[in-house]
Amino acid sequence: MAIGAQATATYDRSSAVGAGAATTRKDQIVLGTFKTEVTAPNLAGDGTEIIAANEDGTLQRTSMSFKQLDKAVRKKLPKLESAARGLGQAVQASGAIASAMSAIPEVTLQEDEPARCGVGTGAYGSQYAISAGCAVRVGDRLHLNGALSYTPSVDYEYGSTASIAGRLGFSFPLGKRNTTADKNNTMNASSDEIFEYRSQVNTDMAALRSDLNSRDQQIEELKAKLEALLKQQPNQNNAESAPGAEATAELVALLRKQIKHLEEQTSSQEGEISKLRDENRSLRTKT
Repeated sequence: MAIGAQATATYDRSSAVGAGAATTRKDQIVLGTFKTEVTAPNLAGDGTEIIAANEDGTLQRTSMSFKQLDKAVRKKLPKLESAARGLGQAVQASGAIASAMSAIPEVTLQEDEPARCGVGTGAYGSQYAISAGCAVRVGDRLHLNGALSYTPSVDYEYGSTASIAGRLGFSFPLGKRNTTADKNNTMNASSDEIFEYRSQVNTDMAALRSDLNSRDQQIEELKAKLEALLKQQPNQNNAESAPGAEATAELVALLRKQIKHLEEQTSSQEGEISKLRDENRSLRTKT
């Protein structure tokens, strides 16, 4: 349907209203041309405001003007974006404070120290914090601890975060362990270990003594052979002319070398036995 001079509506279910209006597709309503001013009396009101459609498609004026929309877009939104970034930095500052606080002692470690103090630092994201505090022993079973932490303030457009954070707390045990039973169990376990170790030491000493006796017997046999060879060896004047004199001299030198080596091993084993005997005596006093 076309209404107006030179109006055309060539597409199905399309309408052209106004001089020169022309449809470009089906199911379309065209009001005038790009030069036409469209006036709807029911949308009239004071100032320039935004037109919106309700749930059934009826057009109506809103209470927001173009000036308000422009202000929101140019000023409010950037401020909200900056505030969101600032809140993110504030969260990072909180994480940095928590990290720095965790480095401060909460209890004293040694029994003879009345207080233990510390300084810590922490970082999270782009923020950092430093802290200092002390833990004080109030009694045998009660500790007080306190700390302060500093981090740079973060401005988030609508305010700023605090730079100082603090903590104060106390700790105490619940219940009491049966230290007597634990001590007895420890002593029993230690006694059993000492007994097993002493048994091993005695076994090692017995093996060393057996080896030492066997080595002493070898030394005596070698010495007997050496004495027999020395008796059979001719005197020095006839040593070069006697048959087999050179071989006998070499055998004598070899026997002496073996005897010396066995005596050195015997001396070393005697030292080990003495050391094991002293260790066994020390373990006996502990049990």
